[in-house]
Parts: sequence; C-alpha cells; structure tokens
Amino acid sequence: MRIIEIICLVLFFLGVLFQLMILPGGSLLIGLSMTLLACVYFYLGFLLFNGLKLRKIFKKENYIDIHFVDVIISVFAGIFLSISLIGIMFYLLLLPGSSIMLTVGSYGLCFISIVFAIIYLMNKVSAARRALIRSIPFFIFSLWVLSLGKYDWIKYRFSDYPYYIEAYINAVEAESKGEEEANMMYEILEQERLRMEKERNKD
Repeated sequence: MRIIEIICLVLFFLGVLFQLMILPGGSLLIGLSMTLLACVYFYLGFLLFNGLKLRKIFKKENYIDIHFVDVIISVFAGIFLSISLIGIMFYLLLLPGSSIMLTVGSYGLCFISIVFAIIYLMNKVSAARRALIRSIPFFIFSLWVLSLGKYDWIKYRFSDYPYYIEAYINAVEAESKGEEEANMMYEILEQERLRMEKERNKD
C-alpha cells in the first residue's frame, strides 16, 4: 500500500513539473496519480492506517487488535484526504468545483488532525499516528492551494505568454455571457495557443 502511495506522489510531482515546463502529459500524470491516491485513501484507508497489508486482508487474526476507534479514524481520514486530493487535482487541471472541495477537505483535515492528535497523545493509537502523518501535510497543502486565486496557477504557468493568459480568462468569463460569445472567445484562445506553440518551438 505504501509503495502505491509513494508512486502516486512521485507521479503527481512529475505532473506538476511537466505543467510548469509546459510539457505534454503533465495533466494526465496529475489526473491519474491524484485519482488513484484518492481511491486508495477512500476505499483502502482502513488497511493503510491500520498497517495491514493487502494480501492479508482475508486473515481473521489480523483484525484482533483493531478497535472501533481505529475504524472511525480510518473512515474519516480516508474521506477528507480523498476530498482534498480531488480538490487539488481539479484546481491544477483548471476544472470547476475545486474551491468547495478544497474548503470541505481542508477544514475537515484540520478538525480530524486535532482530534487524532488528542487521541494519539491520550492512548497512543497507531492508526491516529498514521493518519496524522498524512493529514497534516495535505491540510497545509490544501490550505495553500485554497488561498490561491482562481487564475493564479495559469498565470504562473504561462507567465511568459501574457496574451494566452488574457485569452484564457476572457474565454472562461465569456461562458456566463452566452454560447455565441463563449465560442468566439474559445476560438481566440485556440489561436493564441497555436501562437504560443510557435514561439516555444522557435526557442
């Protein structure tokens, strides 16, 4: 499980690097890695946070030392971690809905991190420690992404091509002004994208 987790994180950072370098495949890497990691936390978080290996899930003796508190910790950690990851993915891929997911995810991670810290300090519950190791860094990262403006990521990525940034913002804003104007703005955006590609190929 940890190997899958590490691979997903490596692929995610590679995807971010590819996006910053405006290389193909960055969005695909981010989408695949964050979706897979969110599924791992949501569906298999119980195994991960309780230190169980996937090949041993059908052996009854592995569940003897797992208590109700461990189950609750695993469920809530998996839910809020997966929500935060999808929110981060949506923001980096410029998809709608990232703000509400990041809000729910980051506030949820903040709350459960406090609760898990108290549980761990009082009872030394190993599931709480494993959840804290993941919830605190993702809470900080989610909060940072949430603090960014709607267009900050694209402004940073394409800082050398201000005309593309302007065309992108105009196209997104035009969606609320009617289909005809939106189509026109997206045609302009495509033209500016081709212009950017020509400039990059010259370099």
